[in-house]
Order: sequence, then structure tokens, then C-alpha cells
Amino acid sequence: MENHGNPRLPGGVRVRGGHDYLAVPLLAAAVRFGHPAVAAVVVGARTAAEVEQSAAWLAHPVPAELWAEARRSGLLRAGCPAPPPG
Repeated sequence: MENHGNPRLPGGVRVRGGHDYLAVPLLAAAVRFGHPAVAAVVVGARTAAEVEQSAAWLAHPVPAELWAEARRSGLLRAGCPAPPPG
């Protein structure tokens, strides 16, 4: 996922490299991140392996603690909506 030098994605999440956060891959959290203005997330894929990886990101559990810790650490602005755990 390219961010073209912008350290903040829409919705208030600061991106700090592609590192896992609380054992959740950044892209797994990204596809689960919710915002009332977003009706759908479209993940592009060119190969069957990329489709399988996208499905794995969607299936990867994202604990509520990830969003709480993101708020505490300043990665997620206070008041920014987060998806339910799961």
C-alpha cells in the first residue's frame, strides 16, 4: 500500500512503515478500518496469490486493543471511529 509520502491516511491513522502492530499486519488492520463515509473497500489483485492474501487480511482477527492502543499512542485521533473487534 503506497501512501505517496503522506504520513496520515484519511480517517486519522498515522502510518509508521509496514510493521505489524500488536501482531496484526498493517494491511489487515487497514482493510478492517471503518469510517461512516466509507461504504466499501476494494483491494486490487493481479494474481490468485494476491486474492488469497487479501482474503487472509480480511479474516485476520483485529482485537479491540489495537484500536485502543492506536488512540493512546496517537496513531488514531480521538473521536475517529474504529470498527468493532473481531
